[in-house]
Amino acid sequence: MAEYRAFDPKVEINGKTVMSALDAVWNKKVALEILARHGIQNIKPNSWYPMQSFLNVLREISGEFGDRELFAVGRKIPFWADFPKIKNLHDGLSKIDIAYHNNHRGGEIGHYRYTKLAENKGRMICDNPYPCRFDQGIFHGLAENFDIKDLKITHREISLCRRYGNILCDYILEWETEASSQS
Repeated sequence: MAEYRAFDPKVEINGKTVMSALDAVWNKKVALEILARHGIQNIKPNSWYPMQSFLNVLREISGEFGDRELFAVGRKIPFWADFPKIKNLHDGLSKIDIAYHNNHRGGEIGHYRYTKLAENKGRMICDNPYPCRFDQGIFHGLAENFDIKDLKITHREISLCRRYGNILCDYILEWETEASSQS
């Protein structure tokens, strides 16, 4: 499914996750205006909001401020959303799908499918309606929790990208840690 289109119109997202947009956008007044334009007001952490409305907010943030702000919103997700306890980056990446399902309800939302490929390398397949830069921000937000020197994200087969109306994005993630750079 292409980005910015919920798979099911009944799906909702929790307020904690919506708050990531408010936290990330540099101009809080403008962020509140964008949220309000899409029917999201008086955000409460334990309330639920239409996923499509949040996707519309992200589309407008991208259009208004560019992919850099969209990336910043994604980066805040691990700090705001309900996330399982994680012990390292591989563990965190493998639990994104659990967190995703914990923070959405009401229908089909898609998935984040992670496979560990090597000590400092993995593959993430995203078949959900969120945009690429938002997802990449989530990965970087998780990496910030650990001693990661550099997280490199490579889009495999760009022709499959959700940005172009296709059903998924397929990434290779690689990084260095202090231990791996000293070997």
